[in-house]
Amino acid sequence: MFGYRSSVPKIRLTTDRMVVRLVHDRDAWRLADYYAENRQFLKPWEPVRDDSHCYPSGWQARLSMINEFHKQGTAFYFALLDPEEKEIIGVANFSNVVRGSFHACYLGYSIGQKWQGQGDDVRGALQRYPLHAAHAAHSSDYGQLHAAQSAQR
Repeated sequence: MFGYRSSVPKIRLTTDRMVVRLVHDRDAWRLADYYAENRQFLKPWEPVRDDSHCYPSGWQARLSMINEFHKQGTAFYFALLDPEEKEIIGVANFSNVVRGSFHACYLGYSIGQKWQGQGDDVRGALQRYPLHAAHAAHSSDYGQLHAAQSAQR
């Protein structure tokens, strides 16, 4: 009778090869699997993570906090999923969103090792939430992903 109304923005981009959407509470196990599977691969680029990053229970509190950021519009954490939404391909996090005349944020992203070199890229978020700049700390030796992105430009 009464529907639950969330103040979290509804963002969902769908292509033949992936679904890009905001993470939510039910993604705890998917995120844990993604970070556990890619722990060694992402180690050169990721900050030092404790073991809770690889367990669904560790993601429950994080996802509650992330949901609050979504509601406030201060950060947007995206999951890049396979078309059936069973597995996370990668993540893209727009954090420290600054409004006003600057309209900027920081972008952090990663693509899982087994999905490297397929030309998948994050597109569309800057169109949905207009920002003048997204600052990404990007290492030029990020392997095949960087080469694939450079080839597409």
